[in-house]
Amino acid sequence: QGQQLGKIGTTFGLSLPLLNSSTRSRFNLGVELGERGTMEGDRIRERYADIYIGFTITPDIREVWFRKRRIQ
Repeated sequence: QGQQLGKIGTTFGLSLPLLNSSTRSRFNLGVELGERGTMEGDRIRERYADIYIGFTITPDIREVWFRKRRIQ
């Protein structure tokens, strides 16, 4: 009791442009693989994999999302 468990891991990530190359917005994908804990005594060791998915929407003149509309 009161001991901190060790943790080791690594992460990988990838960011791809959305739709076409003329946009700055991106689709992001990441993976974290790791292990925490120990097998010493009556303790346990846990292996894990986390997946991260996200979008980065960057305001840009070429982005349809951020164009000002004029209503007549």
